[in-house]
Amino acid sequence: MPPESDIVGWLEETYAVKIRSLSDWLEVFERELDENLANGIIGLKSVNAYQRPIRFEEVSFKDAAIVFHAGLLEGNRRMLSNSNPELLENLFLKYPGVKFDLFHIGYPYWGVTAAFAKTYTNVFIDMCWSHIISPVSARNALSDFLDAVPFNKISGFGGEYAIVDAIYGHLKIARENIARVLEEKISEKTVKLLQAMMIAERILHNNPKKSS
Repeated sequence: MPPESDIVGWLEETYAVKIRSLSDWLEVFERELDENLANGIIGLKSVNAYQRPIRFEEVSFKDAAIVFHAGLLEGNRRMLSNSNPELLENLFLKYPGVKFDLFHIGYPYWGVTAAFAKTYTNVFIDMCWSHIISPVSARNALSDFLDAVPFNKISGFGGEYAIVDAIYGHLKIARENIARVLEEKISEKTVKLLQAMMIAERILHNNPKKSS
């Protein structure tokens, strides 16, 4: 992947084009998307929160074209509020046929994440990276998720690393976290042993596999 600051230059070099307008950008984006779909990708990840709030307003093509020339890559400071899942609610409503995976449990807004997954049929919870961010918060969030959300909407682990060793280490933490949460549910008699085993299989294997 190219550096975020040079995505336009990378696209221009890769596809031997000059991107001077929103139409140019959309044409190149569609070409790259088609190529990746043909290679088997199953979803798109937005990293816009590093640069700006993840609120996506609906604007006309004319207005978008004007903003494009005003500075497409000019970013804001990496403010925590940029990644609040509440900023995406208009998309959940507008595109009910699109599946939205909320990465990193929306940390630290995982209560909001639970509410969205409970309320919207097209919103799902992805616990990728969350066990590394804060194992305690990941356990608390999972416990809440299992009380509030159908467990077929929860993916309990995602490596979110490019290094194999780090993925393995993260998986060990995730499995320990999930086991501890399910053990507590069994002790509280909110689930039975066989149910806990089924939940573990679903959130660690079946649900992520279905998503792919």
